[in-house]
Amino acid sequence: MCKPEAITVIQCDYKVTDVSNYEVGEPIQRVIKGGGGTDLRKITTTIGQQDTPPVILIVLSDGETPYDTTPPEYPTIWCLTADVVPP
Repeated sequence: MCKPEAITVIQCDYKVTDVSNYEVGEPIQRVIKGGGGTDLRKITTTIGQQDTPPVILIVLSDGETPYDTTPPEYPTIWCLTADVVPP
């Protein structure tokens, strides 16, 4: 069972377009911002600037993006919409 205390939603294409934080019970209402030219390295850079690392990172992507050369130090779940396998 997963009962997060908070969720951070990071939207990213070639740059981070939005970072929103949500507390328990707060509805997540998203307006998609950006699109195209994805660079997921921007997400890990943004995460590195946070006070604490995430417990887990869940990535929703077509997978067509450059990747960091070093994997993150936190678990990552990839939800892909295309037949691309991340490293």
